[in-house]
Amino acid sequence: MSAPRPRSVTLASIYAGLTAVVMLMSFMDLATNWGSLEVQRTLEATLESASLPEGITVATLLPFVRTMGIIGSFFALMGLVFAVFTARGDRGSRIGLTVLCGLGLVVFMASGVAGLIPATLAMLVLMLLWSKPSREWFALVNSTEPLNLAGHGVSGSHKGGSSESRDLSAFHPPAKPESSSSSAPTQSSPTQPPPTPPAASEDSPIISPSDYFAAGSAPAFPPLPESHFRAGASAVATARIPSEPRAMTGALKAALAVMGVASGIIGGLSGLVLIAMLTMRDEVLAELEATPDSKELLDATGLSVEALGTLFTVFFAIITVACLFSILSAALAFTRKKIAWWMVLVSCLGALGLSVLTIPLGIVTAIPVVYVLIVLLREDSRATFM
Repeated sequence: MSAPRPRSVTLASIYAGLTAVVMLMSFMDLATNWGSLEVQRTLEATLESASLPEGITVATLLPFVRTMGIIGSFFALMGLVFAVFTARGDRGSRIGLTVLCGLGLVVFMASGVAGLIPATLAMLVLMLLWSKPSREWFALVNSTEPLNLAGHGVSGSHKGGSSESRDLSAFHPPAKPESSSSSAPTQSSPTQPPPTPPAASEDSPIISPSDYFAAGSAPAFPPLPESHFRAGASAVATARIPSEPRAMTGALKAALAVMGVASGIIGGLSGLVLIAMLTMRDEVLAELEATPDSKELLDATGLSVEALGTLFTVFFAIITVACLFSILSAALAFTRKKIAWWMVLVSCLGALGLSVLTIPLGIVTAIPVVYVLIVLLREDSRATFM
């Protein structure tokens, strides 16, 4: 980066990252151990102390606790990724971290005394992210000044501001110096230089033939009106070089490589499971029926083993097709076509949705997906395809 990172951005990223790590570990533990005796006892104590309707029991709250653990893990993971990229000067990550801190501030303040410390940290991160040094630094590292062909120099932030259009006085030719040998023009003298033309008025042409030809040798053509030159000046002032796709950055190449490799690994494993479900269905169903986790799932959902096997087959088929589409999108993205950007975006959003459904295991796949999304939505990456 061209400018050193201010201390406020560094502290905000550290505070947000550490808080996200602690919250991620807590929510993951809650999502994996939501049916443990400790969680059940905590819920029983909460029900006894709170005045809730009689229909609400521990059994009805346990699925809700698991869902909250999954959602909390997802948001904590997003906060961790946003904190890392905010420290690198990414403006989108800064906005995302601001939204997460605002939501966390509301939730923690509503939770009472237990959420006092996290709410204080969220407020501190918000203040540091939007302090004056932070705003100036983000504006500097993300500045993209457009080319101004009519300016009197490079456009940018400098003293006196930037000129939006060229002054029309620049189109006037320089005045001819008067001769020092004579003080008044004489008609009888052939060598006498022509008199200095009067200053260009609003109705007179800006450039006349006598400015560029000797006296008496100017061709006979009518002078151009001033509106002609004003139209040319306006065209110059509004001219822009046609935008072309930029070269692919190293971060984008790395993100596409991560996307392709991860999709290949996950798609290969999913394809093997799908082949096993199709070719050895009876053996797989017998193994599912003997697994304790599958028994709990069957009892909780009321499904049969055949229906569960069908669901698994459809699920792994969707994952396999999605991984193949992601590999195709990553390969097509190196052509820098506009459709490739949308294909990669759709692939990332679909993978993120599948990761949320399979938490806590989906956290492993959500980390590279979020990384690819952040790199893909950066301004320099969009300019590569647009």
